[in-house]
Amino acid sequence: MCYREPDELSETLYFGTLWVSLEYRNMDLASQLIGQLEREARKRGLRGMSIQLYRIPTLIDFYRRRHGFVFAKDETRGQMVKYFDCK
Repeated sequence: MCYREPDELSETLYFGTLWVSLEYRNMDLASQLIGQLEREARKRGLRGMSIQLYRIPTLIDFYRRRHGFVFAKDETRGQMVKYFDCK
């Protein structure tokens, strides 16, 4: 996994690469890593998380359906974000 420390103006924790080796897929590892990122983002007081995705339908579907990410600009590629409930 690769992520970037957010700058002072950022509202989200950005992660650019999350990859699981073929031999370890279907073991829920990616979801566990995303969960760790979410806990870290919340601990830092950030509003959400973001990732840059391009036309990879299986990944887009994974982030959208399993983790609640949406495209930042209502597109079909590019930055996806997940904002936390602000209660």
